[in-house]
Amino acid sequence: MRIVSWNVNSIRTLKQYHPWRDHKSYGSVLDALDADIICFQEMKIARSNVDSDLALVPGYDAFFTFPKKRHGYAGSTTYVRSEFTPVDAEEGFTGTAGGSMRQVMTDTGGIGCYGDLPLQFTPAELAEMDSEGRVIITDHRVFVLINAYFPVNDPSEDRQAFRVRFYTAMRMRIDALLAGGRNVILLGDINACYDARDHCDPKKSMRENGIDEFWGTPTRAWLRDLVHPRGPMYDSFRVFHPDTERAFTCWNTLIDARPVNYGTRIDYILTSAALLPWFRDSTVDSDTMGSDHCPVSCVLHDQHPETGESLRVAMAPAGWNMDLPRQPPKLCVKYWDTFAGTQKKLSSFFTAKSGSTDSAPITVVSASMPLNEAKSTVDCEPPSKVAQAISAPSESGLQDSAGPSPKISTAPPLRKPAPAKSTAKRKKAPGAGQTKIAAFFGTKSAAASPNRTPPATSTAASRSDSQSGTITPVFEPAAAHPLATAAPDSNGSNPGSASAPQPMTNAEAEAAASQWRTLLNRPPPPNCYHGEPAKQFTVNKAGPNHRRSFYLCARPVGPEHDPRMDQDDARAAASVNGGDSQGSAATSSSSSQQFIMSSAYAGGRKPIAETRCDFFQWLNPPKRKGGGSWKEEPGPPDKKRKP
Repeated sequence: MRIVSWNVNSIRTLKQYHPWRDHKSYGSVLDALDADIICFQEMKIARSNVDSDLALVPGYDAFFTFPKKRHGYAGSTTYVRSEFTPVDAEEGFTGTAGGSMRQVMTDTGGIGCYGDLPLQFTPAELAEMDSEGRVIITDHRVFVLINAYFPVNDPSEDRQAFRVRFYTAMRMRIDALLAGGRNVILLGDINACYDARDHCDPKKSMRENGIDEFWGTPTRAWLRDLVHPRGPMYDSFRVFHPDTERAFTCWNTLIDARPVNYGTRIDYILTSAALLPWFRDSTVDSDTMGSDHCPVSCVLHDQHPETGESLRVAMAPAGWNMDLPRQPPKLCVKYWDTFAGTQKKLSSFFTAKSGSTDSAPITVVSASMPLNEAKSTVDCEPPSKVAQAISAPSESGLQDSAGPSPKISTAPPLRKPAPAKSTAKRKKAPGAGQTKIAAFFGTKSAAASPNRTPPATSTAASRSDSQSGTITPVFEPAAAHPLATAAPDSNGSNPGSASAPQPMTNAEAEAAASQWRTLLNRPPPPNCYHGEPAKQFTVNKAGPNHRRSFYLCARPVGPEHDPRMDQDDARAAASVNGGDSQGSAATSSSSSQQFIMSSAYAGGRKPIAETRCDFFQWLNPPKRKGGGSWKEEPGPPDKKRKP
C-alpha cells in the first residue's frame, strides 16, 4: 500500500505544467501518482468549482474540505482507493465543522477523541480553526489519517496568534487520539522544519529570525517536541534515511531556487510508534514537477512482517465479507446532491404538483368585453377560494334582457399592451459629399469630393427684401486665383498646385525604422558580475519604492557562502608559499573563477559562484532632491561576510 502527500498549490493549474498537461482527466493524474491514498493540500477551489471529473474519479472515493469564507484559498482533499475506503471521515479536527462536538468515539460512528479542546479554546476559536478548510481526517481502523495544511508564517499579529492556536490544538488532538488507543499518521504541509539539515541556509535563517538555536521559533519548537525522541511521533523519512542531506520538498519559485536545490523540507509523513512495523519505506519525490512543493510518499507492507495479518483485511470493518464492495462514509463527495441525483432541477419550480387539484386554471372574463371575446385561461386562486361573482349594472341602471350579466373577476384588469417603441437608432444617411478620412491627412484639394460643388464667395452686400422683410445675401462667383492658371515649369509640374508626397528611398525608410526602434524598444539590460544579462524585477512591497523596477543576477539564489571558497583560500596560500609549478599551473587553469570569488570577497561583494551574485541596479535611478542626476557609489563592505 502506497500513501502520497502533495501540496499542489492549486489543482486547477496543475495540468498546465509538464508532465501533467498531457493528462486529459484527473483520473489519469491519480493513476500516474500510483498510490492507494492520495492527499492534496492547498487545492484553492470552492465547492461550486468541483465537477464530476474532479469528484467522481473511477476507483477512488474523494473527501473534500473547503474554506467557509475565503473562497479559492487553502483546501485539502483525500482520495482513497475504493478497496481501502475509510470507515469514517471528519471535516476539520476540532469537532465543530460538522455541527455539535462528539466527545468520544462510539460504535455508531464518529472518530472522537478531542481531549481538552473544548476547555482550552472558546467555541469561536475552534470554529475559526476549521473555517479555512485545512484538515480532513479519515479513519481506516488500523490508523487515523490526518491530512493537514498548516498556516504559513504571517507577520501580522492576528495571523501569528491564529497560527499558534492551530499548532497547539493539533497537538492536543493527536495526544487525545493516542491516549484513546488509536494509531495516528499526520501528513501534509506542516510549514516548519525542526532540523538544520532540512534548511538550505540555516545560519541565514537564524540571523533573520533573531534566534541562537535553529529550533528557536515557536513552530520549529512545536515540531521538534512532537517528533521522536522528544515526542510520540516518528519522522518516517528520517527513520529510513537518517543521514540524507538536502532532501528538500519546497522551493521559492519566484527566485528560481529549485534548479540549485535551494529550499526546505516542510512536508512530512509522521507516524506513531505502533505503526512502524507496517512501514517499508518513505521517500521524497523531488523529481515530480507541477508545484512549488514536491510529493512525499511512504510504502506499507501488505502483510504485517511479524504477525502476517493482511492490511486490507485489517482496514475493513470487523466481520466484513471481503467479496462485497464497501460503501464510503457520508462525507464522501459521491453523496452530494449534485452527484447523487437528488438535486432539484430548475424546471421543478415552474411545474404544478401532480396531486394538486386547487391549482386548476379558470377562465377570467371582464365585464367590459363581450362573452365571445373572453381571454384565454390564466392561473389564479383556486375555485374553492374565489369569492362569488357579482353582477355589474350598466351606467343606465338597466340589465340586459338577453341573459344573465357577465361575471366580474377579482383578478386585476388586463392592461392593454403599450405600443412597442422603435429602438432602432436613426442613422444619418451618408450624403454624396460626405467627408472622407483622407481629408484629415491630405491636402484640401485632394480631399474634396468631386460630387460637392464648391461654395461661392460673397462679393456684394446683402439686399433687403421689401415684401418679406428678410435680408437676402447676394452671392457671386469667386475670382480665379492667379496661381491657379500658372503654366507648368520645365519639369512638367505645376508650382501652384498641391502635389502628393513622394515615396521615401530605401535608405530613408531604413533610417526612419531605426529611429522608431530606438524610441520604442527597451534598452538592453546591464550585465551582472558573471558577465551575463541581468533580469528585471519589480518591487511589490508597499513603500517609497513600490512598483519600481530593478535588475538582479538572472541565476538562481544559492547559499551565502560557497564551500569552494575554503579550497580557493588554501590554494592561494599554497601558491604564495611556493607550491610546485605543476600544481600552480593546474590551479591557475582550473580555478580562475574561484580567484575571482576571492576578489569579490575583498570588494565586499558576494562571491561569484554558480548561484546568484549580489549585482543590483535600478532601472530608473532616483534623482537628488537638489537637482542633478544620481550616481551610484560603491557601498561599504558587508560586515556580515568576513574575507
